[in-house]
Amino acid sequence: EFCICERSAEMTSELDSTSASVRKVEKGELIEVLEGPTEDAHGQKRARGRALRDGAAGWITTKGGDGAPFTKAREKPFLNVVSVAALRSEFDAASAAVRDVHTDEVFELLEGPRPQKVQSESCLHCTAGADSTAGWVTLRDGAGASFASPSTKIYICRSTIAMTDSFDISNTKVLRKVDVGEALEVLGGQEQTDESMSISRLQFRAARDSKEGWVTLQGNQGTVYVERSDAHYVADQELPFRAGAAPDAEVLRRVPA
Repeated sequence: EFCICERSAEMTSELDSTSASVRKVEKGELIEVLEGPTEDAHGQKRARGRALRDGAAGWITTKGGDGAPFTKAREKPFLNVVSVAALRSEFDAASAAVRDVHTDEVFELLEGPRPQKVQSESCLHCTAGADSTAGWVTLRDGAGASFASPSTKIYICRSTIAMTDSFDISNTKVLRKVDVGEALEVLGGQEQTDESMSISRLQFRAARDSKEGWVTLQGNQGTVYVERSDAHYVADQELPFRAGAAPDAEVLRRVPA
């Protein structure tokens, strides 16, 4: 026999409503009736039951002394699966998987639903540089472990600028134009400054065609031509590249560090 709480009430350890409180039962909670209802010394109908949310057991009022109902009978609860999910051996979502459950499977509700406090996980929807595959990666898991971090070697063109074959801008050959939005990978490390023209330059390899050359970062009038990207990340360790954001989503491939 099952019932649903029509209003919040105290669950107590004994039939007497003045006995020690187990916890408060909230409106909408499901209760499995184990014994009763029985009338207590105060004229209230009370039943011993088990809360499906967390398994707490005790006595609850089903009907007040004035006849006002606290609970309402309902059928045995069942759940219908609407999407594929993992059936776990324990309450913890990180526990071992028993098997997958599939759409339209029916389950008898024995306990729950109840919330589980978990640490937030940071995920990124991205495109892999190696093969342009789109998918999801975890940047930081709930335990705080880092799997990927912002790249320090990728720059983005913000204003059209020439790529040249050498650092010296006064004695150089233009290789091609770098377009707005192009990604450039740093070669050779530290930027170099042309003191005579008050500009800084770096050697890059273009992601688009692998062309290598020198590009000015910022002009002497303050125009920014290229700057470090805030949209490119590198793997800190090998990590799964998934079809979805969920940790148990299909793994498309492994991304090496």
